[in-house]
Amino acid sequence: MKRPFRIAAIVTTFFPESHAGVLVTKFLRGFPTDEGLIPPRTQLASLSIDQIHERDVGLQLAQQSDVPVFESIRAALTLGGPDLAVDAVLLIGEHGDYPVSELGQEMLPRRYFFEQICGLIAEAGRPVPVFNDKFLAYRWEDARWMYETARTLEIPLWAGSAMPLAWTMADYRKGDLQVQLLGLEPGKHLLQVEAWDTYNNWASESIAFRVAHAVDALGNVQFYPNPMRDGGHFTFSLSQGSHAVHIQVFAIAGRLVAELQGTGTEGYNQIAWRPDQELANGTYLYKISAGGPEGSFVA
Repeated sequence: MKRPFRIAAIVTTFFPESHAGVLVTKFLRGFPTDEGLIPPRTQLASLSIDQIHERDVGLQLAQQSDVPVFESIRAALTLGGPDLAVDAVLLIGEHGDYPVSELGQEMLPRRYFFEQICGLIAEAGRPVPVFNDKFLAYRWEDARWMYETARTLEIPLWAGSAMPLAWTMADYRKGDLQVQLLGLEPGKHLLQVEAWDTYNNWASESIAFRVAHAVDALGNVQFYPNPMRDGGHFTFSLSQGSHAVHIQVFAIAGRLVAELQGTGTEGYNQIAWRPDQELANGTYLYKISAGGPEGSFVA
């Protein structure tokens, strides 16, 4: 009987919804789809965790799946023996308690991990593929070294996001893109968005918007009482009247809780809100937008 394709997972830390939690679990339990769970066609042969998180689940999952956990990268790749004993490596250097560089970059040890993997591959004289989660390294010199070393040792190396392996109920035909536009001058602007799908089909949309002057906007936004018991009031001021005031309330996870419509006059305004349903204790976010003859304002 042919032995399964064996994979070693080398991760910085492993907690729920971490990159290791999203990616490694697929090789333990399978890939969830709308049609059901697709069982893994490979074997997670070993796991090495650099830092044990306070909410760690990696050790428990490994024990449940009879996957040995090794303290060193070398042991994980040799399965405790003298020689390279796996057919591929998952390198997940994301999350953890690591220093930050002078430029604000989290100094994740991806090159350090990869260097140890390469050392064992060179010693064995047998290249195995390595998947590096996200970008190669936080420094260009390290990323280039990883690329050139992989070419020298003929290691199939690729990098990418774990997110394509996360099951989602979202419709792939629509979504949200949030970009912070800083330093725009007051006045009218045109934003054009271009997108391509995986088959290189192209589409483009444009939207015109206006950046208001500091005194020509929606301001003094508050909600009281805070915290509330049964309801309260949104208060805000407008530099001009608005025929369409739109208020959205969101749970901290982003779920839309309530929507309100109203109008506003120049100066002070308030709109009452009494939830239709009982809300769980916690923090909620809200967004107020007001449309007028000179454009729209959001707070």
